[in-house]
Amino acid sequence: MYKIITITLLIWVFASCTKEKPLLPQENVTYTHWYETRGASDTLFSVYIPNAFSPNGDGINDKFYIKGSFTFDNLKILNKYNNVIFKTSDRDYWSGYVYYSSYVVPQGNYVYQLSVLDRIGKKHEYSGSVMVIR
Repeated sequence: MYKIITITLLIWVFASCTKEKPLLPQENVTYTHWYETRGASDTLFSVYIPNAFSPNGDGINDKFYIKGSFTFDNLKILNKYNNVIFKTSDRDYWSGYVYYSSYVVPQGNYVYQLSVLDRIGKKHEYSGSVMVIR
């Protein structure tokens, strides 16, 4: 009797379980990174880092431009082989070229490494990926 109840209960439990569908990102969603650190009553700094840009010369999103309330320190862009293809410490954008050349990078994902300083001079470092769309 107990075996029948146990088997019936197990069948009911397994039959009621459904396989969950994996969560997929929506097609028309643009993901961005927004980092913000708050002091006692005021924002120390904020950084807006876009996740894509299109350096095609049409005047719209032609540069990977980092915005926010910070002091720019350093920006590096790496390719898929982990080679530094662009670096700067005097401007806070990348126009899609390999530094010190006129070579335009192909469409794809690139890794950025960014360091900025907040109002009190503390360094904050961020890394992520940016897509070049041609």
